[in-house]
Amino acid sequence: MGVVVMLTGSSLPVSATAAAPVLLEQVPSDAVVDLASLQWVAPRFSADAAERARWDSLLAWARGPASEAETQRLRKAFADRGVDASALPRGCYGNHRCALVVSAEATAADAASLDAFATAARQAQPYVATYRQVATSVDAVHKVRDDVDSATKDAKDAKDAKELGRRFAQDQVLRYAFDSLPGHGEEAIGTPTFALYAFALEADLRLLDDSNILYAQEQIARYGGWPAPPRISEDMQQQLWALVQHGDHRPELQYDALQALQRSYEGRALPRQYAFLHDRVMLKLTGTQRYGTQVTCVDGKRVAQPLDGSGDVDALRTSVGMASLADYLKDFPSCTAAP
Repeated sequence: MGVVVMLTGSSLPVSATAAAPVLLEQVPSDAVVDLASLQWVAPRFSADAAERARWDSLLAWARGPASEAETQRLRKAFADRGVDASALPRGCYGNHRCALVVSAEATAADAASLDAFATAARQAQPYVATYRQVATSVDAVHKVRDDVDSATKDAKDAKDAKELGRRFAQDQVLRYAFDSLPGHGEEAIGTPTFALYAFALEADLRLLDDSNILYAQEQIARYGGWPAPPRISEDMQQQLWALVQHGDHRPELQYDALQALQRSYEGRALPRQYAFLHDRVMLKLTGTQRYGTQVTCVDGKRVAQPLDGSGDVDALRTSVGMASLADYLKDFPSCTAAP
């Protein structure tokens, strides 16, 4: 594909007490999804009991020992940081294979049969290929030349700025892909086809996000903390923050970045990026947020997800340069127009 940096990630081995499912070797561990090679999903539709059992075993692995191991790894990582993460929801997080299996089950549920699933995959393939071609072209435009000198600090900073811009462009192109064809909202090409399109691009996104937050971690370490302006430009800070904000599969690294961001603004007003990242992280750890940046739909209305009650939410939002919660919610589409 070119645009997505491949990454094995932090996939954990199957628990020593559980045998690896037979189908597991066929599930991609560090590669994009090929919609023409989804044979590993076929047993999910089989009428043969033994074949179907192979899929059930794989799904049970993903929902059981794989997600449990990854969740426990994260809880320990937070405990090592002095943070209680006992409320962290169970999930696949950094285990790419686990996430693919769970996503494949949800995607296959939209198809009535294997033939319908295969047909939807064939119909989605051109859309996925077109996106990947566009993404590769965008990546080429922003590519950092290997022959660019980086011996001096200024040259190194310029090269890092170029690389950060390249990764941010990748991030934005992929996310915009979900709001373009095929038929997001209007369902112009049919629900099963869009489900396969989303399945492939969500896998791309997972790999990209994992790579990007690791890169962000490296940059924070290189600067010895969060590189707040004037050490870097406002645009660069926004780009770095976006890579961290979208790294939801690595919440421990999001937390580290949040702490670094807070330290870098000690004695100064915190930027609005802090509010968004704080809420993103704390919703995972505690189920509540401070600034009301994360929203959902309840009874057909846009509302903020649960608040932690640490203060008047509008006063807190004002302290980081944000509009009132009521005005913020007006910017979102209606609950009938978007999820």
